[in-house]
Amino acid sequence: MIPRNALEHGGRSDVLILGGGPAGSASALALAHRGFAVTVIERSQFEAVRLGETLSPDIQRPLARLGVWERFLAAGHLASPGIVSVWGDVEPYDNDFILNPYGDGWHIDRQRFDAMLALAAAEAGARIFRGAKLTSCQQEPAGDWRIEAVVNGQPLRLQAEFLVDATGRASWLAQRQGARKLIHDHMIGIVGFCGSPSATETCDQRTLVEAAETGWWYSALLPNQRSVAAFMTDADLVPKGRSDVRSFWRSSLKNCPYTSTVRFRF
Repeated sequence: MIPRNALEHGGRSDVLILGGGPAGSASALALAHRGFAVTVIERSQFEAVRLGETLSPDIQRPLARLGVWERFLAAGHLASPGIVSVWGDVEPYDNDFILNPYGDGWHIDRQRFDAMLALAAAEAGARIFRGAKLTSCQQEPAGDWRIEAVVNGQPLRLQAEFLVDATGRASWLAQRQGARKLIHDHMIGIVGFCGSPSATETCDQRTLVEAAETGWWYSALLPNQRSVAAFMTDADLVPKGRSDVRSFWRSSLKNCPYTSTVRFRF
């Protein structure tokens, strides 16, 4: 925690990082290990649902380099022994990880994973401001960056030589520097979370990918007895309105013979 009287003039850092997701926290952790003074500005408290739940086996390498691999293993994420694909053929194709030198892939609890990385960065010496709302960002003629934000109703002013934009799709800094997004297509994902099968049922912990007439599906079991199923399709095909989108997702799921047999509890 940062004392309230330290907020008004947050001081100078070597590096300011906007965004405390995996990219921002991993950058902060790596820089802190190398002796840099790092400050992370994160708008959330890691309380909201975050998407992106599957990690390949070679995630072990970067997490080990960051010194958090054992912490990751202890966090209760769900091992995934492979991927099942139904793509261009009526029969599924199994891509098992048994021969992968790093072992299983992983289905993770994103809130837990992101919070773990942020905590590790803080323990390494990085300052983490959660619940921060950015209000201004300016680069001085000499090159330094000045940031102003509000944290729990208190003003925060920070300065650094380097600034990292790790705000993901929001591209908060990049867009304010004149960057424009290049849109190549209009594919979107409709994601649903639901309960996993009961403990008495046999659960396939592999990731399932299935092609459909108007897109493709990704589904997986998650920790905490949950499942996720995401339908990737063209935005023009999706109806407007929350209830209509929900119905579209359900009806599209019924048309996929493999994904629809995954035992979700709706």
